[in-house]
Amino acid sequence: MAEQSIGYATTGTGDGPAAGYDSSRMTVIEAKTLGIGVLLQGSYLAQSGTGTATLSIADGSAVVATGTTTVTGGYLYENTSSASIAVGVVANGTYNLVILANESGASVTVTRSVAGTTIATKTTRLALATSAQLTTAAQPYITLGTVTVASGLVSAIASYYTYATTRQLAPAIYATMSGGTAALTAANTDYQIGSFTSSTNSADGTISMDTPSGTITILTSGYYLFSVQVQYSAGATGNRRITMDNLIIYPPQSAALFATGSTFAATHSSFLSVTAGSSVATNVKAWSSVTGQTVSNCIISVKRI
Repeated sequence: MAEQSIGYATTGTGDGPAAGYDSSRMTVIEAKTLGIGVLLQGSYLAQSGTGTATLSIADGSAVVATGTTTVTGGYLYENTSSASIAVGVVANGTYNLVILANESGASVTVTRSVAGTTIATKTTRLALATSAQLTTAAQPYITLGTVTVASGLVSAIASYYTYATTRQLAPAIYATMSGGTAALTAANTDYQIGSFTSSTNSADGTISMDTPSGTITILTSGYYLFSVQVQYSAGATGNRRITMDNLIIYPPQSAALFATGSTFAATHSSFLSVTAGSSVATNVKAWSSVTGQTVSNCIISVKRI
């Protein structure tokens, strides 16, 4: 039949089939309504456990696509609590952390899953796997990131967040940081502003603020708006300037504008292209043409629009 009312109890009445629903139609509807990728639910399957023998993946859900060039459906994955993958017996190396949907009629071998080293047939599970294992399995999967194992411990986690964003992410994602300071002991020298007192990362984890260093890390492509305010100390001579690494060098302004400790405020917008599995980082740096200047406060906001 062309029309079908999916969701009624499987009682054989109306469109409620006694034998259950056609799985191929269910997966297509999941892909059409939810999109492909991590869903805006739970803790977004965020990963942690660096320095321990256990990789932890927070609660969340996702839709894993079937088909490569033409998406014909999506398998719904859900985890209502934190999942743990033990890496104590895993060989040193960097592995893909994936949600793998095993459509095949046989189990799929992986480096490590929650339960062991296989993904049973007709199941969708979290797993650590090499690229060769994923190629051999030839089953649909979503890559959440990479995990590096050294001497039986998780030594590094790099989240990818390479999922469709049209339905999963809010229209505007932002992060902030404030309280940064710097001492400009030499003239005509860029000094990185750090020692921030507070910060807020973006809700989706794709904009990260590091308060000690002041580094801003961008993990997904998009059009970004940067707003910066830098509070310089007083001084009637020389010029002041700020720089954002890899982004922009703002033109210097006369010290007359800063004679009473005025704030240097500026904005910058640009599209940033981020390769999956990598990141783009920037820092705010202060500059003065005279010695002895300080930055007493720096406020930064970054917004993806």
